[in-house]
Amino acid sequence: MPDLSDPDTVAFLLGRETAADREAVARCAAANTTVRDQVRDFSPEAIGDDVARRTLARLWRTGTDAVEDSAPARGFRNGADAIEHMKGFLAGFVADTSERTA
Repeated sequence: MPDLSDPDTVAFLLGRETAADREAVARCAAANTTVRDQVRDFSPEAIGDDVARRTLARLWRTGTDAVEDSAPARGFRNGADAIEHMKGFLAGFVADTSERTA
């Protein structure tokens, strides 16, 4: 799992992304911290693979069975790699989604 609180890691992962993308990553890291403070024993690693896979399928507008084939086109080694990385962003995604729909 990448350390999203490390600026060098974030810079590497988002080397070709915009300032808005970088802000979104920072929000995800902050959301993980907030959830960790509010929910005992929370960690992104505890998020189920099926939850991360369904979230990726929603974001990528594909079926859950297509996550494996879609991942390399999005810079991941494979579907499992994408799923593991999604777990680090899931709390932020939920927070952003909740704010937009509130």
